[in-house]
Amino acid sequence: GRSRVSGLVMGITLGLSVFLLAPIMAQIPVAALVGLITLIAMNTFAWSSIVLVLRVNWIDAVVVVLVTVITVWKDLCIAVIVGLIINAVGFSWNAATRVKVTSEADEDTDTLIVRMRGPLFFGSALNYKME
Repeated sequence: GRSRVSGLVMGITLGLSVFLLAPIMAQIPVAALVGLITLIAMNTFAWSSIVLVLRVNWIDAVVVVLVTVITVWKDLCIAVIVGLIINAVGFSWNAATRVKVTSEADEDTDTLIVRMRGPLFFGSALNYKME
């Protein structure tokens, strides 16, 4: 089946089989067990969610791929730190590029009216520079 209960029952059955039937299970090739676990994973994955990947921000997609690769290559702790740093830089870049500055001169009162829209922080400071 495809329900949560069927995945749970399949996992419990496989776990109990490994512990209780260890001598018999030792005769089964590892490749067959890998195939069984792969089949379990494929049947429990929501394949319709792949369409959501196309809607994800590109920075978030890069972070997911990098964290996955670094976790396999090095360590989960390092991967999380790298993911946080890249996500922070990406957020800063996006926030800095969303800045809009408009100005208009009021000649009657000899004043300059400046309207600023967007986040005000160090990354967007150059966008607020007056000419």
